[in-house]
Amino acid sequence: MTSLNLGIIGLGYWGPNLLRDFKDIQDVRVKYACDLDKNKLENLRAKYHDVYLEIDAENMIKDQSLDAIVISTPASTHYELAKAALENGKHVFLEKPMAKTVDECSSLVEIAERGDKILMIGHVYEHNTFINYLKKYISEGQLGKVEEMWATRFALGPIRSDVTALWDLASHDIGIFTSLSGNKPVSISANGKSYEGKGKQSGSVSLYLYFDNDIGGDIRVSWGAPNKIRELLVIGSKTTGHFDEVAFDRNLTFYDRGVDHIEPDATFSQYRSKIRKGVAISPFVDFKESLKEECRNFIECIKNGSKPITDGEYGMNVVRVLVAAERSLKERKIVEI
Repeated sequence: MTSLNLGIIGLGYWGPNLLRDFKDIQDVRVKYACDLDKNKLENLRAKYHDVYLEIDAENMIKDQSLDAIVISTPASTHYELAKAALENGKHVFLEKPMAKTVDECSSLVEIAERGDKILMIGHVYEHNTFINYLKKYISEGQLGKVEEMWATRFALGPIRSDVTALWDLASHDIGIFTSLSGNKPVSISANGKSYEGKGKQSGSVSLYLYFDNDIGGDIRVSWGAPNKIRELLVIGSKTTGHFDEVAFDRNLTFYDRGVDHIEPDATFSQYRSKIRKGVAISPFVDFKESLKEECRNFIECIKNGSKPITDGEYGMNVVRVLVAAERSLKERKIVEI
């Protein structure tokens, strides 16, 4: 296969970015762009005169000339659209969250496998160059044993009507933590506050994930913060990695600072702790735009028949944690995953 015909469903907040980046890939033709809002379609008409603008997603999904469908619509529509696309012989790129239930995710994985189709979920941080540098640093043992991870993801909006801040924001860090630790969380504790938007929306949520390799993960997300914060700390036995996505420079820094635990000897009857204050290093990282890399990976997987990093199983595992977090919020207790 040398060239691919592709259609995009959903031109709201994220869809236009996907349209732009898929059009930039060689040997890919974005044949259709679909949205129920005619104004959104009209706004794209002058810029993308070679793209058919479509209101009816069903017509697009049934077009036998299309090889793949990209879905960037409200989460409540993900399952039905992805299911229809897969059953009509299309490869599918599906934005996160994959679906609203684990059963829906499992069904999509089964349909994709049965039809021998690529199903890729849009967890863009798996293609972030700083996160991947940090992952390599950990895998090489330079951080030591990962002991704890902290993530903060704050901003003033956008407020979404289809999912809560938990599903919209924390889904990123659940995926990142799972990837960096190399393990799935086994239980979760969650608390948060709701406010009125279009229906009750959870605007601020705090999660604590427990991993079976004695790693803890703390995630805090909010739609109501006055400033934008996107930070990640990974604390290791040797050093600590700090990723600040919105920093002007020095986005990734490694600190030779922490707490060393000294075992007792003949002199001391108890364990002691000693503060270590070493150097901080910010390595040069050859930055590549994450979304462009994600789009290229989807096309490469189709052409090569390779497995996406964020395949259906990956997306389903994140949804499984989100469902458990919702239960923890409601029942105010630690929930097994």
